[in-house]
Amino acid sequence: MDRAETRVAIVEDGRVAEVQIERRGKASVVGHIWKGRVESVLAGMEAAFIEVGIGKNGFLHVDDVVAVGVPKRKRLIADLLRKGDQIIVQAVKDPMGTKGARLTMQLSLAGRFLVYVPFGDGIGISKRLDDDERHRLRDICKRLPTDGGGIIVRTAAAGASAQELARDLASLNLLWKAIRERADKVETPALLYSEADSSLKVIRDILNETVDEVLVDDPRQHERITGFLRRTSPEMADRVRLYDGDRPLLEAHGVDAAIRSTLSRRVPLASGGSLVID
Repeated sequence: MDRAETRVAIVEDGRVAEVQIERRGKASVVGHIWKGRVESVLAGMEAAFIEVGIGKNGFLHVDDVVAVGVPKRKRLIADLLRKGDQIIVQAVKDPMGTKGARLTMQLSLAGRFLVYVPFGDGIGISKRLDDDERHRLRDICKRLPTDGGGIIVRTAAAGASAQELARDLASLNLLWKAIRERADKVETPALLYSEADSSLKVIRDILNETVDEVLVDDPRQHERITGFLRRTSPEMADRVRLYDGDRPLLEAHGVDAAIRSTLSRRVPLASGGSLVID
């Protein structure tokens, strides 16, 4: 891992399948949750601008405001928010150019198998799962305590047991409780929750029984990842190993060479030929 960036590579059968690079200072804020302040309400745009403490004010459209008991088709931003109101919002789109982050009050917290929607209701299930598995998972989720929120079942939940799903939801419920408690204590604006960085996202979204091992070359990242797994999937924690080889980790496993090859003008093909990009 370079100090200026975090690189995550997925290697399948000795071949590099995917590479993610996250540069320090340029990380996405999508998924972050803040306690923000309404700076202005624009009736003509049916939107409000929210100060969240990251420079540019975020943009919140009326459709993304949580207003219990008010039908969406009848909602007006001026009836829902006032300048100076303190609200909890989440980024759904990064700032770009002169525009601030796109925000929503419909929060979502992603776990390994489930996404918890505190202000939602019902059960949504990934369409990538077959019908039998969807029915099995729905039956399990109907018995889970959602504390008044909704849940979305992710594709990664295929084959997951009732115990695993319950543990995942319990972890998300505790996270939501911690966010609420922090919101009650801090001044506005304030960051309440940071979405996982690229390394933890890969661990959360991809790690399963088909993964042989996870190699990490930074002790702090290794501790973060193993700590995350001990909380969420303790049976997988022993698959994470701190790399101590003589050669750099990504070089030793052919990742650096694969990146150079992909970015070069001439790209070799599996058939033996090559593709030249000008």
